[in-house]
Amino acid sequence: MALPLLRRITNQHFPEAFWLGPNDEKPVPVQSRAERQEIEPIVSIIDPRPRLDLDSDQVTHLIRAALFEDATNASERMGASLAEIWVDDDLDVVVSFEDHYWPEDKEPTAAIEVAALLGIEIELEVTWSDPLFAWPGLGTVTQSTAEYTRLMLDAYRSHGATRTKDEI
Repeated sequence: MALPLLRRITNQHFPEAFWLGPNDEKPVPVQSRAERQEIEPIVSIIDPRPRLDLDSDQVTHLIRAALFEDATNASERMGASLAEIWVDDDLDVVVSFEDHYWPEDKEPTAAIEVAALLGIEIELEVTWSDPLFAWPGLGTVTQSTAEYTRLMLDAYRSHGATRTKDEI
């Protein structure tokens, strides 16, 4: 029932724009194209398949995730989190390990495999800097980060060099 009423309203022509005020600009009729002019459609072809356009952040995250997979103890997980990863414009990677937390002779096989799957080069280097905590090797004897933390705090206490949250 509403459709015929709608047709009647839209088919009516208004002799004047009753909705305009006395100072409003009068509407100009819309010019239509001549019937002979063809309208050229604008066509865009969209490929619905997902695309993988890797960027340096994505490569960095994949390599770091692989480093965590390569880590076999708490110390090496610290090494994976501390590793500096640079990705160049060609998406080739340089991974710089902190020697206190990642063994110099350990190959990060998962990271190397990820790089190979992505078709990128990976270069590994080891740097030296001050460790985050004294006795960084304590993390090599446990899988557990909580256990590593307990061992580290015990070592600090045994040397009288402990500060608790309350002492800070």
